[in-house]
Amino acid sequence: MSNLDAARWVRTWQAAGPRLEAIRLAELDHVDVAAFIRAMNDSFGAVWRDPLLDGYSGLVEQQRLFGQLVR
Repeated sequence: MSNLDAARWVRTWQAAGPRLEAIRLAELDHVDVAAFIRAMNDSFGAVWRDPLLDGYSGLVEQQRLFGQLVR
């Protein structure tokens, strides 16, 4: 990336940043938290109902797989 491209990229994000933040805040003002919780209830509840997931996050398995890649 040339210096001119980098400068244009920085200017673009400097202009976009405040606009995107305004959009984010406007969306947060209109979010229905109760509706979201109702919609996600089954997903959250599945973790508690599934005995196979009890105490298992997948991180240990991920690290095991990463360890195999290093060898």
